[in-house]
Amino acid sequence: GEFRMDLYYRLNGFTLHMPALRDRKDREELIRAIAAEENDGLGVEIAPEALDALLAYSWPGNIRELRNVLRMVVALAEGMTLNLAHLPQLIQESRRGTEGPAESPEARAAAPGTDERAMLIEALTRKHWRIGATAASLGISRNTLYRKLHAHGLMDRK
Repeated sequence: GEFRMDLYYRLNGFTLHMPALRDRKDREELIRAIAAEENDGLGVEIAPEALDALLAYSWPGNIRELRNVLRMVVALAEGMTLNLAHLPQLIQESRRGTEGPAESPEARAAAPGTDERAMLIEALTRKHWRIGATAASLGISRNTLYRKLHAHGLMDRK
């Protein structure tokens, strides 16, 4: 209520409506294009169950979230096929839809950290435990990687 309305209407000459990622009809093509882009333009195969999970997820972070997830998955996947197991736990669970929880809340709460810890170890091993190179391959900052390493108790490793 403090912004001058006459100034708002002077600046508001062109309105562009961008649908949320979950509402876009071209999600599958977008997922495939971003995955290929994150793999330096090389072909990437996405397993049907992984694609189903990616399509079922609501993507509250829109394309930025999708790009970050695919960047991490492509960096951590072995070979040229992205499987359901490579995806974060939250996205894997979106595929289940209305089936309900498949495990106890305690097990589900422990799973994301365990999954992330294993992915971090794999990424670090690939980059010979070089923090800068590992952070770059995951598309995160060095500080974020350090926070994750501390959270998972991995800072003592050499």
